[in-house]
Amino acid sequence: NAYEFLCRQQESKEWIEECIGEPVECASIIEFMDKLRNGVYLCKLANAFSPKAVPKIHQNLALEFRYTENINNFLQACINVGLPRIYLFSIPDLWEKKNIVNVVHCIHSLSHFLEHKGITPKMKNLTGKVTFDKEELEKAAQQLKEIEEQQRLKEFDASVFNQPEQEPT
Repeated sequence: NAYEFLCRQQESKEWIEECIGEPVECASIIEFMDKLRNGVYLCKLANAFSPKAVPKIHQNLALEFRYTENINNFLQACINVGLPRIYLFSIPDLWEKKNIVNVVHCIHSLSHFLEHKGITPKMKNLTGKVTFDKEELEKAAQQLKEIEEQQRLKEFDASVFNQPEQEPT
C-alpha cells in the first residue's frame, strides 16, 4: 500500500543520510527518487561503504547523460561488495522511473547486507512512526498503480510474443 511504500522510501532516505553524513535535500518524500536519479547520492553511498569505489562522481547538469554512468557505478560498487545481483535494479528503473519499487528494494537489501557485514548502521523501521499528508499518499498510490500497470503490460507482451507459431490451415 501507499503508506508502506512511503515508509520504505523514508527509511531508505534516512539510512543513506546516516551513511553519507549529509542530508538528501528534498521538500517531501515524493521528491526523494528525483534526488536519486542523477546518481550523485548513490555514488556517495557507494564511497561510504566502499571507499574510492567511485573515484569520479558526475555532477555537471550540462552533461545529464553522465548521470546514468553514476547509477552504473553505484550498481557496480554493490556487485563488488558482494550484494547478489538479484537485488539490483536496472538503470531505467531509476533513470526513467520505470520501477522505483525495485530501487527502494535494492537500497533495503543493500542496507541489510552491509549491516550484517558490520559495514553500515542498521536501517530503521519507520512503520507507524511517520505520517504523510494526503497528497503524498495519493501520489505514491498513483506511482504504485503505474508500476503495476507496466508489469501487467510486460507480462502480456511476454505471453503474446512467446506464443508458438500456428501452422496455416
